[in-house]
Amino acid sequence: REEISIIKDERQRGWLAGIIDADGSIGIHRANRGGHVQFSPYLSVQMSDVEAIEHIVQITGMGVARPGKEKLKGVDVRGIHANRDRWVFRVEGERAIHIIRDIYPWLVVKERQACIANHLWEIIRGKVQARKNGRLSEQEKAEKGDLWLLMKECNQRRPADVPFPAPPRNYLDHSW
Repeated sequence: REEISIIKDERQRGWLAGIIDADGSIGIHRANRGGHVQFSPYLSVQMSDVEAIEHIVQITGMGVARPGKEKLKGVDVRGIHANRDRWVFRVEGERAIHIIRDIYPWLVVKERQACIANHLWEIIRGKVQARKNGRLSEQEKAEKGDLWLLMKECNQRRPADVPFPAPPRNYLDHSW
C-alpha cells in the first residue's frame, strides 16, 4: 500500500535529510512498561538553531520545537564563548516512519538506520494485526532486540551488515 507524503516539497525533503544526516538521529527506543518490553522507531534532531527546528515542525506538521536539557557552554577554538540553548524535535512510531520514508532517497549517513527502523516498523505493523493477546513471543522479543542492537552498532559508526530493503517511497499527492 502506498502512502501519501507528509513533506510535500521535494526540496524540503532533501533539506531535512541533510539535517538528519548531520544533526539528527534515527534509532529504536526500547522501554520496559509493566513487565512488557516495547520497541519503537524514532527520529530526532537536536541543535541550537531554533529556526531550523521550527522549520522541521512546519514542513512535517508534527511535533514541537522544545528546549533541550543542556546548554552549549565553553569556548571554541576561535575564542568565541558559547552559551546557547539546545532545541529538540522528536517523533516516534508511525510518525517517524512517515518522515523517514519521505527523506530516505536523500539520506547518506543515516541510510542504514532508516532501513532498520523501517524493518522494525514492518514487523510491528504485521505482528500487531496478527497478535491476539498483545504480548510479544520470546522470538519476537529476540528479533526486535537484535534490531535494537544492530541500530546501536550503526549509530556508533561500527561496521554492520544491514540486510533489509530500502523503505517504500511515499508518493507526492499533487492534488494539494
